[in-house]
Amino acid sequence: MVMADANNISTNGNGNGNGNHYAVHVRSVTKTFGTGDATIHALREVQFDAREGELLMIVGPSGCGKTTLLSVIAGTLGFDSGEVDVFGSPLHSLSKGDITDFRAKNIGFIFQQFHLIPTLTNAENVSVPLLINGMKRAIAEKRAHELLEVVGLKGRGNHLPSQLSGGQQQRVAIARAMVHDPKLIICDEPTSALDKENGAKIMELLSSIARAPGRCVIVVTHDPRIYHFADRMTEMEDGRVARVHAAPENL
Repeated sequence: MVMADANNISTNGNGNGNGNHYAVHVRSVTKTFGTGDATIHALREVQFDAREGELLMIVGPSGCGKTTLLSVIAGTLGFDSGEVDVFGSPLHSLSKGDITDFRAKNIGFIFQQFHLIPTLTNAENVSVPLLINGMKRAIAEKRAHELLEVVGLKGRGNHLPSQLSGGQQQRVAIARAMVHDPKLIICDEPTSALDKENGAKIMELLSSIARAPGRCVIVVTHDPRIYHFADRMTEMEDGRVARVHAAPENL
C-alpha cells in the first residue's frame, strides 16, 4: 500500500516517467580542492546522465568523487569548469541566489544519519522545507501529516524522532525530502545505518518514488545489499565515471 501511495505523490515535472528524458545532464565537469602540491582533483572531466523515471546509483571506492559529484548536481558545491543541467536548469550559468532558489523548490535530500531535529515532532521536521518556501505553518504541518501516512507512519506525526526506530526515522527523512514535491531526490548512503530488512523497505519506497512522472532518484552508496534496486549504476574511479551498468548484476 505504501508503494502505491508513493507513486501517487504529485510532481510539477513535465517528463513522462519512462526514463527517456534527461533529468540530470553533466558534461566535462572538473572540481579541484587546494592549490599547488596540495591540489586534489576530485572530479576529472566527468560525463554523467540520469534519466527521468529511474533510480540511479553512483558507486565506487571512498575518495573516488561520488559525494563531490552529488554535491555539484545538488548545487551545494561549485565546480571549476563544465556544464550541469538539472531538469532543464543550467546550474553552470545561474547565480548563487538562483541556484539556492532552484534547490529549495526542486531538490530533496536524504542522508545516512537522518539529520532530524530532535526537539521537533516528526510532522514539524517534515514541514521544514515548506516553511522555508514560505508556506503557512498550519498548512505545512497538515501536508506533513498526510505524507507521513503515505510513508507508513500514520499517527506518528506528533511523536519525537527519538520515539521511532532507525528505519522509521529514515521514513520521516524521506517524507521531509518529498514534502515540497521536488523533481530530484538525492540520497547519500540512505541505508548504511539500517539493517537489511529496514534498508530493503526504504529502497522499495525510494524505487516507487522514482517511478513518478517527471522525477528522478540518485543514490550514492557503498551498500551492496541494495544494488538490485537500481535501474542503472554509474561506477566512479579516481574522479571519473569509469563505467555505466545498464543492469546492476553486471557490477
